[in-house]
Amino acid sequence: MKSIQVIYTSQTSCGINLQNDEYLLSGHVKDGRVLVNLCDLVKPWKELSRAQKLNLRLYRRGCVCEISPCTGASCFIEILQKKCLIQVNSFGLDEKALQSICLPGSYGFCSWQQVPDN
Repeated sequence: MKSIQVIYTSQTSCGINLQNDEYLLSGHVKDGRVLVNLCDLVKPWKELSRAQKLNLRLYRRGCVCEISPCTGASCFIEILQKKCLIQVNSFGLDEKALQSICLPGSYGFCSWQQVPDN
């Protein structure tokens, strides 16, 4: 596995400002460059829930799933595909999703799944 040396972000208002700290990043790779912006999950490691930290190894199974932000009524649309919706509002991100893992189910469709605390 390659070590990431540089993380790129946009120079526009969608860019983010990272401090010298540890983060969980969910950006994407384009032309060999790791890119993150305000639409991606960028969370300081110390702010992750206990369930997220304990079950991080399970997230690899969810790599076939896409996590997409949604607002308002679009969050209530049932999607049977390889996508989990995470509600974004003025209070932050959906707490239920932050305590869950987006994983493919028995039919291959992705959904938020609760994981028990260990």
